[in-house]
Amino acid sequence: MSLEAEFAVVDLIKDSGAVTLGVDALTLSIVKLERQLRRLFTHLVFQCEALDDGNIPELVKALEERPDVNVTGFITGIDALFRFSVSDMVGPRYSKSRTELREIYKVRNKLFHGQLTGESLDQCQLLERVATVREWCELLSAGALARVGYDGFGRDSFRKSDRALAADYREQLDSVDAYRAFIGAHVVGRTNW
Repeated sequence: MSLEAEFAVVDLIKDSGAVTLGVDALTLSIVKLERQLRRLFTHLVFQCEALDDGNIPELVKALEERPDVNVTGFITGIDALFRFSVSDMVGPRYSKSRTELREIYKVRNKLFHGQLTGESLDQCQLLERVATVREWCELLSAGALARVGYDGFGRDSFRKSDRALAADYREQLDSVDAYRAFIGAHVVGRTNW
C-alpha cells in the first residue's frame, strides 16, 4: 500500500461535503500517522537477526500487552534502535512539524474525548491541520523509503528487508524478551510531541 492509497479514504471524506468532514478527516489522518510510525518501528525491529517469522505472534503480543505505548514512543524507539533518526528521515521540516503536531494533538485529544477545543476551528482550519499531518507522513515516507526501503504504509511490516539494516543498529534485540524490555525502556510513556 502507498501513502496515496492509505490517504484515499481521507480524501473521500474531504470531498464528501459532510458537515463534520474537517473533524473526521483530521482524526482519521492522525490514525494514519500513528499506524505509519508503528509499522516503521515494527519493521525495523524485525530486522534484528535473532527474530524471524516464528516470532511474529509474540512480537505482536508484546505491543498489544502494553497499553502505555504511544506514537512519540515509536519515534524514540526508532531513534534508539536505528542509526538514522526519524528527524533524519523527515528532514529539515522535522522540528517545525513536531511543533505543529504538538498543537494538532491538543486538538485531537479534545476531539477524541468529546470536549470543546476552545479554538472554534472552522472546517478550513481543520483541513489545514490535515494537510500538516499528511505532509509529515509524506516526508517520513520518502525518507524511510530511501534509508530503510520501507515507508511504513505496506501492510506487512514483519518482513525481512533485502538491506542489511540491523548491521548498523545501536542495539541488537536477541529475543522477544529483549524486545519487551526495549519497549519498556523507549516506547512507553506519555505522548510528547
